[in-house]
Parts: sequence; C-alpha cells; structure tokens
Amino acid sequence: MQKRIYTPEPALKRPRQFFKEMREDIANSLGLAYQLALRDFKALYRQSALGYFWAFLPPIVTSGLFLFLRSGKAFSTTEDTIPYVPFVFIGTILWQTFADAVQGPMKTVRTSSQMITKINFPHEAMLIAGAGLSIINFFIRLAILVPALIYFYIHYPQVELSATLILFPFSVLGLMVVGYSFGVILTPIGMLFKDVQNGITLALTFWMFITPVVFPLAKKSYAAILIQVNPVTPMLLSARELALGLPLSMPIQALVVV
Repeated sequence: MQKRIYTPEPALKRPRQFFKEMREDIANSLGLAYQLALRDFKALYRQSALGYFWAFLPPIVTSGLFLFLRSGKAFSTTEDTIPYVPFVFIGTILWQTFADAVQGPMKTVRTSSQMITKINFPHEAMLIAGAGLSIINFFIRLAILVPALIYFYIHYPQVELSATLILFPFSVLGLMVVGYSFGVILTPIGMLFKDVQNGITLALTFWMFITPVVFPLAKKSYAAILIQVNPVTPMLLSARELALGLPLSMPIQALVVV
C-alpha cells in the first residue's frame, strides 16, 4: 500500500524529488483521467433533446449571426485573401475550441471537488481530464469542419488544398495548449472565488472581439495594437491559414506563444 506523508515543507525545496513524483502521478492518473473525461462528456449532453448537436451549435449560430449582419450591411470587410464565409466559420470553430480549453480544467476540478477530500488519488487526473474533454469536443466538431473545408476547396478559388493542411492538427493542439494553460492558472483562484468562474464567460466574450475571429486583423488603429499583442491572435491566425492553404502571417509569434 502506498504511503503519503504530508509536511509543511515546500515541495519545490527538493525539485528533483518533486518532478519525479509529478511524473509518477501523471503516469498513474491516465486511466482515472480517461474515466473522468468520459463521465463529464456524458453529463454534458445528458437530458438534452439536441444531444451532441450542442457541440456544433455555438460556432454555427455565431457564424450565421455575423454572416447575416454582414449581408445586412451592419459592417463590411475586405476579401483580399480569404472569403468571409470560410473566414468566419473556421474562426468560430477554432475560438470555441480555445474557449473549451480555458474552461475545461476548472469545470473538471469543480465537479470532482468532493473526491479531493474523500479519496487519495493523483490530482493531475482532474487536469488531464479537462484537456481530454476539450479534445473530444473538437473531434466532434470535425464532423462539420471536414465537409465545410471540402465545400470551400470546391467553391472558392482563393482557398486551395495544400500540404500545409497536415500541420493543421498541430496548430489546433497549440491553440488548445494556450487555452489550457490559462485555464490551469485560473483554476486555483476559481476554486476559492466563484466570481472567477462566472467572469470567465464574460471575459471570453470580450476576448473574442479582440481576436480576429469574425473580423480581419486591423492594420492601423488603437484596436490593432491590442489585437496584435493578444497571445491567441497568432495561434488562431496560423490554424486558419494552414487549413485554407494560405501563407502564415505570424508563424514566429505563434511558436513563441506556445
């Protein structure tokens, strides 16, 4: 039977031992993380008439809303490189993937909070489960993203099927890593104050509008500076450009952020 001794001594006082135990905990927590992710995934769509369609609904509704507003001349955009339809559709799917990654760790830890005080288990399992849930949701969204990409390749001459598409999954993984990192940082604070969890939705709404999700990257304005220093901007731009066979506009910035 494994014995665990808790002392007031800081764990990082012995970094080699700390990282050794962390590696062991991560290895031992993979099975439990899978079960937790599966549990949260089933609970997410339980007692829902639309079921898994809720994974598709946010990006579809957001894309449809901005396409409607643009067709009604509520705003205008240029189409020098990317037609607006694939621009906004892929952008909203990528943003929803990022938003899921930000919220995933806190949701999983909160739903498993009762286990922490009752069961001795590697707590890394909860964080890994949060990442796993985000990955599962993205694979569900591929069911509409792949047919949409095929449609774009056929109907839009500006959009070309390129070998860069092979790198698209890695760019999405990088986007998830960035979102997940923010989520892990916020989780301990969110467990102490519910305001953090409630404020994440509001913050993500504001964050979306300073990221080139539904609007192209502005060239010269005060908002352009805010958008360019936004760490999500190069990640989302790179993923969308790889999917559409376009040259990367911020590859170095994307690597630095990851």
